[in-house]
Amino acid sequence: LLKDCYISWPREKVVGWVHEFYENAPAHPDFDTFLKWFDLTGLQRHLKVLGIFCRLYYRDQKWGYLKDLDRVFRYVYEIVEMYSNSGFTSIIQETFQKFFLILKEVQVFLQKK
Repeated sequence: LLKDCYISWPREKVVGWVHEFYENAPAHPDFDTFLKWFDLTGLQRHLKVLGIFCRLYYRDQKWGYLKDLDRVFRYVYEIVEMYSNSGFTSIIQETFQKFFLILKEVQVFLQKK
């Protein structure tokens, strides 16, 4: 939850908190691997959240969550860029091109509210 959907922390702070946890963990891999696992777990969570927030809008007309899409999207984009040499990033980048169009619609919609 260090990368929450409703509040943003600077990357340096998050990495510091992760490192503090890492130092106190009983058994673990090297820190770089641990941080990558942390980032990729967060990526999975935020991809799920993007889908849930969009579903809540489209299916249930709950537009309040749309204001948080940009923050969640930035988390996803940050990790995709950070691990751009991984094979999954091309799929996500392709999907984001479509998502940018939706995000523009959302921003227009929110300006009207």
